[in-house]
Amino acid sequence: MSDWQKVKLTEIYEISSGLSKPAEAFGSGHPFVSFKNVFRNCFIPDELEQLVESTDKERQKCSVKKGDVFLTRTSETMHELGMSSVALKDYPYATFNGFTKRLREKDKHGFDVLPEYIGYYLRSPKFRTGMLAFSTMSTRASLNNQMISQLDIELPPISVQKTIADALKRLDEKIQLNRQTNQTLEAIAQAIFKSWFVDFDPTRAKIAANECALARTTGASTVELIAQLLEDGRWTKKQAQTIAQGDPELAAMSAISGQFVSAEASKGDETQEQNPQLTAEKLEELSQTAALFPDVLVDSELGEMPEGWQWSEIGNEVTVVGGGTPSTKKTEYWDGGTINWTSPRDMSNLTDKVLTQTDRQITKEGLAKISSGLLPVGTVLMSSRAPVGYLAITKIPVAINQGYIAMKCEKTLSSEYVVQWANSVMADIKQRASGTTFAEISKKNFKIIPVLVPSEHLVNQYANYASDLYGKISVALNETKMLSESRDLLLPKLLSGDFL
Repeated sequence: MSDWQKVKLTEIYEISSGLSKPAEAFGSGHPFVSFKNVFRNCFIPDELEQLVESTDKERQKCSVKKGDVFLTRTSETMHELGMSSVALKDYPYATFNGFTKRLREKDKHGFDVLPEYIGYYLRSPKFRTGMLAFSTMSTRASLNNQMISQLDIELPPISVQKTIADALKRLDEKIQLNRQTNQTLEAIAQAIFKSWFVDFDPTRAKIAANECALARTTGASTVELIAQLLEDGRWTKKQAQTIAQGDPELAAMSAISGQFVSAEASKGDETQEQNPQLTAEKLEELSQTAALFPDVLVDSELGEMPEGWQWSEIGNEVTVVGGGTPSTKKTEYWDGGTINWTSPRDMSNLTDKVLTQTDRQITKEGLAKISSGLLPVGTVLMSSRAPVGYLAITKIPVAINQGYIAMKCEKTLSSEYVVQWANSVMADIKQRASGTTFAEISKKNFKIIPVLVPSEHLVNQYANYASDLYGKISVALNETKMLSESRDLLLPKLLSGDFL
């Protein structure tokens, strides 16, 4: 490490403040690096979802370019202050948040700097400990230009910077792949729920098939029927081809799988040549699932629904409970605790609807102060305030604070059904919230929200599909936790010259 240089940040970077805009300026316009983008990510995400109305002058002054470093300059706690994120590419027309500082490389500063190395270094315990020593805490923690000017970093030769960054990036790439896979699995669970229990696609497919069968008796051709079905806009070509055969069971199977299902293959007379992935075993499973859907829609006060299903209130179908926070002044409630205790803060960083760990633990004495006690695995949690709407299925026994509505799924509706139901009616849930300081939905207002209750066999079938998906999500989350811990252990060792 003899050739590592200790350099002040301001020897390399110029410091600039970000863009402050009123709330009505957001939602349209140009890309915007948000506080959350910086706080949650070592590197700025490839795609910036938040938009802001900005002027040419603002975009020039607050631009975002490759190599730019962003630091959160204010936070409610010291622990969250000075979180960093580095841009690894240019972001045309983008600006950045006023609650962050941008550090941009000076012209001809004379140092070799790899943005990936800087990204990891600024997140290291060594740098953050030094940074927090200079920051201040009044009402909120803050970090200003003068404080930043006192911070320094260690710069090894550029080849060493690359070696360190490459080693850490391989772990991050696997973590990112796990996250992308989990997002896909969650999207599948959501899409199946919507198709079955919101759009009623299998039932509508059966109805359409019966109509096609009737049309055939009057001389309608298969080509004509397929054209009519495609014009409806609901069905894919493969689904339309199946429905046009006039068999309601095959139609529902196609609606569920998204594939063409031939009459011959469904009877075992021939293989499914157009879709070889539909094996005999898969076709049998599809047939059993399709049989669970009615072939009639009936009217109700809340709109159409499949025959035999019932409207209820969520409070009648799940056990709704709240939580509490044991006094933080009493150490016997917290010190040495091993019982998982969660607040909505645990949910704020979740990218998946699964809770596998909590930041804090309480003791048995602390648990005794929470009336809802220890909630079982499979409880559905929803944050009830600040903000309303974070959702997760618990994969660990957990106690909760007062910021949750918890749903114990002990009757017909499974936890997988309930979490997707809540997601599908979230707009209604938020409309029922009230409050002056912040919106909050009470258990009383939540319990009366309508929920559609299908047959128990169909709920169980959905739970079978979705629980497999959520099981895979949980495995990936545990692996990601292990990878993150490995990266965090490796980082200070690499930055101290070990393993190089």
